[in-house]
Amino acid sequence: MTEPLISYQPGTSPLHLLNPLTKGFFCLFLILILSLHPNGIQITLSVVLLIFLVFWSNQISVLPAIIGLKKIKFLLLFVFLVQYLSTDCGTIKTALDSAFRIAGVFLASSLFISIISHSELLFFWEKTLSPFSPFGFPSKETALAMAISIRFFPVIFEEIEKIKMAQQSRGAKLSKKQGVFVNLKSLVSILIPLITLSLKRAEELATAMSSRCYRLNCNRTSFNQFGFKVTDFLTWTISISLLFLVFGRFGSVSLP
Repeated sequence: MTEPLISYQPGTSPLHLLNPLTKGFFCLFLILILSLHPNGIQITLSVVLLIFLVFWSNQISVLPAIIGLKKIKFLLLFVFLVQYLSTDCGTIKTALDSAFRIAGVFLASSLFISIISHSELLFFWEKTLSPFSPFGFPSKETALAMAISIRFFPVIFEEIEKIKMAQQSRGAKLSKKQGVFVNLKSLVSILIPLITLSLKRAEELATAMSSRCYRLNCNRTSFNQFGFKVTDFLTWTISISLLFLVFGRFGSVSLP
């Protein structure tokens, strides 16, 4: 049985119906608070609980995000140990705060991927990067590359699982209980088919886009029109108020 992957989950919840820019900057505000606030583990845990509440209230499955957290458990443990051992005043409380900050950033990023479709993601990156276009920055090309790369991650992980099951059915030893060098050697049987399939998918995508006369160097129209509604203004107001509440009332950002 394959594990659920972090990918777009269609829905009609209030969060799904927001403008793509509102979705992106709402998640960005959560990441900024988790990354920069100087107020200790209480605020960090509050923001993490808020993210879980957003998942639950909008009927978005949080299981893929939790499985993703399990896969980065060694990173969280490493950050915990470094924070605890590297400073003179390091305590378990500050170490836990650092680990929960990274976990919260991961959950906020998972929330963003779960609520935004491919067309919305492309719209978000195009509008976000468009102010840099007068300076010669290829905003449309960069937006397309980022949208495709984010959407290809679940596909790549699915291909890895299929290749692993196919290799195991042929007698390949891919168990995690094997030695390090045995696992590294067995990775070759996964990487080569994965690279081949990735190149094939990229070629098929390029052919499909070319056959539809897709061009970036012209003024393209959009089938989906994304406007701002009352819920968007409310979300912006709540997000900005939350930023001022955390950084204004509880303290200022302390940069190293």
